[in-house]
Amino acid sequence: MKIKDAAVSHKIFITLSLLILSAFTLAACTSGYLNDEKKLAYIKITPDKPDITAGDKINFSAMGIDDGGGKLIISPLWEAHDGKIDSAGVYIAPSYATVDRISAFVESKSATAVVNVKTHPEAKTIKIYPEIKYLSCGAKQKFSAVGFNAFGEEVAVSVRWESRNGTISDSGEYSAPLTPVHDAIGAKTLSATAALPVEVKPREVYKIFISPNKASVKGSGVIKFSAAAYDIYSNRIQDDLGFRFNALKGKITDEGYYFAPNITGTDEVGVAFNFIRDSAEIELIP
Repeated sequence: MKIKDAAVSHKIFITLSLLILSAFTLAACTSGYLNDEKKLAYIKITPDKPDITAGDKINFSAMGIDDGGGKLIISPLWEAHDGKIDSAGVYIAPSYATVDRISAFVESKSATAVVNVKTHPEAKTIKIYPEIKYLSCGAKQKFSAVGFNAFGEEVAVSVRWESRNGTISDSGEYSAPLTPVHDAIGAKTLSATAALPVEVKPREVYKIFISPNKASVKGSGVIKFSAAAYDIYSNRIQDDLGFRFNALKGKITDEGYYFAPNITGTDEVGVAFNFIRDSAEIELIP
């Protein structure tokens, strides 16, 4: 019986020894992964420098690192400055461009990730500059387009230019037609369209003409003269230019009414605008 009891005791001793050895071995192999906060040296956040579009989401994770470089499972408190982040590390970016900072805290230890929040690149609206209303016939004008995203922030755009009556290049160089017209400049992208109405007007006065250019008037009679102005492209200028009339012998009003003298012979009526003038011959008859 003593031999049998000794054998049993020996087996128990060996079994206990193996269990103790296994426990020490497991502890030695896994000491870097044990969740002992006293051994937490620092926190590592992943990703640490992400780029994200305004309003989008991204998941952050945090891992603890001990003094020996081993990993520790942690449950940090999360904090965001501009955006929002929940307890699981799900971050929602703000609706504007910024450089945000995400922080993870475990007692006195903390770590920070930098988030580059970019605006939406797609333009929702476009504005055309300069916002002019009038151009002269044949004039040239360089236009540019600026895009704005859904948050009203300026974004770069590459547009396709269009013109209803004039011509416009791919770079926005517009050439007005040679005749007066209501034109429109258009700028388009895949996501937005803009239009700028432009009225094309005649150029400055190039010539003026008096009508009639020959007339016969009895002494003391009255006749009405008128004047019209045209630009270099022969477009009539409809604006009230304030023509100045004059007569050598008779009298003429600012409205063009000529009062003939009570004589026979000839007279001359002139009209002027700045340094441009025209004249008409008048035969004074009895």
